[in-house]
Amino acid sequence: MKVLVTGATGFVGKALIPMLKKNRHQVISLSSKNGNIIARSTWLKLPVVETVIHLAGKVGVQKSWEEPEAFFETNFLGTLRALEYCRKNKASFVYISSFVYGNKKRQPIKETDRRVATNPYAASKILAEDLCFFYRKKYKTQIVIVRPFNLYGKGNQGLVSELISQIKKSSTIYVKNSSPQRDWLHIDDFCRALVSITSHPSQTSTYNLGAGKSISIPSLLTHMRKICKKKLVLIDLKLPRRNEIQNATAYIKKIRNEIGWFPRLSLRKGLQKTIET
Repeated sequence: MKVLVTGATGFVGKALIPMLKKNRHQVISLSSKNGNIIARSTWLKLPVVETVIHLAGKVGVQKSWEEPEAFFETNFLGTLRALEYCRKNKASFVYISSFVYGNKKRQPIKETDRRVATNPYAASKILAEDLCFFYRKKYKTQIVIVRPFNLYGKGNQGLVSELISQIKKSSTIYVKNSSPQRDWLHIDDFCRALVSITSHPSQTSTYNLGAGKSISIPSLLTHMRKICKKKLVLIDLKLPRRNEIQNATAYIKKIRNEIGWFPRLSLRKGLQKTIET
C-alpha cells in the first residue's frame, strides 16, 4: 500500500516509517521542510496515495496555553487540508488525536466516554476529531481516529525521558507533581498498532491506545531504580499543572477485539529499552 505520513520527522514518525517499510508499504514522507500542512499548495504537490496517517500538528499542554491560536490553526486547518486531500483522492485516513477525556472518576476510560477540553491542545484535537466525524458521515471517507494516552521511548521529550535524564546525572529526582497516574505505552507498541490499522483499510472506528493500566510517578521511579540499580530520592515540588489530569487508564479491549492488537512490551522492558538507547 502507498502511505503518506505527515509529521514524518517527529517522535512517532521516525519510529513508524521504518516499521511501515518493513511491512512492505511504500511511504511518502511529509514534514515541515516539505511545506506547511495548513497551506493548500503543500497538498497539491503530493502524489496520490491509498492511506494518510496524520501525525503532524502542534503538541504540548503548557505551550498551548501560551499559543492557543497557533494550536487551533495548525491542528484544525492542518487536519482539514488532510481530509480534503483524502476526499479528493479517495484515500483512507488515520488521525492521531490525543487524550481528550478530562478528569474521569471511572477507570478505565472508554472511547464512548464524553470528551472534555481541559486545555487549548485538547480543544484543538476535539475540533479536529469533529471534522473527521463529519467527513466520515457525510463524505463516507474511511477514517480511524487513534487516541494515544502517554507515549514514551527513544526521542520523546516527555516525563519518562526527563526522569531518565535526571537519573543519569543525579540520585535526586525532582518532579513538579507526583500525584497523577498515567497509562504508559512504548512507541514500538504504538507504531505496531498504526501498522495494523493501516493493514485493515476497511476499519472505520475510534480507538484508545495505551497499556490498559496506570501507574504513579513513584512507582515509575521504582522500576527505573531497579533497572539502573541506583538509589533514588524523589523530591515533589508540588506544582500541579493547570487542570491537571489525576488518573488516565485506557480501555483497550475494543482495538484488541476488532484488530487483534495488544501491547507486547511490559513497562519494565519498555523502560529498559528506552534507558539503554
